[in-house]
Amino acid sequence: MTHEFDGSDSVIDEGGLSLRQKLNLAVTAVLGIALALTFPNVPKALGMWFNSEEFGLANGAVQAGYGVGGALSAVLTPLVLEPVGGWRNLTSLLGFATIAIGVLWFLTVRDRTPEPVKSADEQSTKGQAERLGALTAIRQVLQIRDIWILSLCHLLFVGGYIGIIGYAPTYFADVQGMTQTEAGFILSLILWAFVVGALVIPSLSDRVGLRKTFYFPGMFIAGACMLVAAFVLGTPLWITALLWGFAAGAAPLAFVMPLEMDGIGPRLAGSAVGIAITAGYLGGVLAPIIGMWLVDITPAAGFFFWGGCYMLSAVLFLFLKETGPRVRQA
Repeated sequence: MTHEFDGSDSVIDEGGLSLRQKLNLAVTAVLGIALALTFPNVPKALGMWFNSEEFGLANGAVQAGYGVGGALSAVLTPLVLEPVGGWRNLTSLLGFATIAIGVLWFLTVRDRTPEPVKSADEQSTKGQAERLGALTAIRQVLQIRDIWILSLCHLLFVGGYIGIIGYAPTYFADVQGMTQTEAGFILSLILWAFVVGALVIPSLSDRVGLRKTFYFPGMFIAGACMLVAAFVLGTPLWITALLWGFAAGAAPLAFVMPLEMDGIGPRLAGSAVGIAITAGYLGGVLAPIIGMWLVDITPAAGFFFWGGCYMLSAVLFLFLKETGPRVRQA
C-alpha cells in the first residue's frame, strides 16, 4: 500500500503513523544521539583547557549559558514567532544557527593536553585511558563507588529541575491566581538568578578549593525554596525565587567532581559524565511522571516532591569524597 505525501498530517500508513510523524520521530532520535555525543564531552573539554583551580568557574559559565538561553527564549520566542512566520521557520533558523556555530567551533577550537598528572595513581590512569576502548572505559568508571553516588545525585536534581520548571508556571497561574505573564516573570527570576549563582558559587568553590562545602547548602536551600514557593505570593515569592535560582547555581559542581575523582581525571571524564548525565536523563523522565501523579492528589505536592529531590541530592553529595584543589594539594 503506497501513499503520496501531500504535506499534511492526515496521510496514515498501516502502522497508524503519517509520513511526517515518522520523519519527526527519526529527526528527534538523531537529535537525541547528537546531544548524547555533545553534553558528556563538554566537561571533558573543560578539563583539558582549564586548570583544576578553574574547573568550577568554567563549568559554571557553561551552565549559566543554559540559563541565559532558557530565560531569553521565554521572552523572545513570543516576540519573534509571528515575524519569522511561525514555529517551523523559527526552528529552522535555530537549526541553521547551530550548524554555523558547530562549523565555527570545528575551525577554531583546538584540543589541549590536560595539565600534567601528579600522582602515581593518576599517571597509571592516564596510561590506561590512552589504551582503553569505550566499553572498557565505561566498565572501569563503573567500578568507582563515587560515580554511582554522583549519578544518583544527577538523577535527583535533573529530575527535580525538569519537573518543577515545567509545572511551576501552571501552578502559579491555576492555583495561585497569577496571570501567565506574572507566572512567566517568576520563572524568569529563577533562571536569571541561576545565571548569577552559576558564576558566583563555582568561582568561590575554586577559590576555597572545596566542592561539597558549596554544593550541599546550595542545593538544599534551592530545594527548601521550592517548598516555600508553593505557599507565598508577592514580594516574599520574588525573594524566594531569587534565592532559589541563586542557590541552585551550585549544581555545576556536580559536573566538576568527575574531573577530580581518583581514577578518572580529564581523560575518562567523558565516560564518567556520560554515565551521570544518563542517570540525569532517566530522572528527567521518571521524576515528572511521579510528581504529576502526586499533583493529582494535591497541587502543592509537586513542589514538595521535586524540592525533596534537590534536598536529597544535596544530602547524598555529602557521601562523596571531597575532590577540590585544596584536597589535591594536601
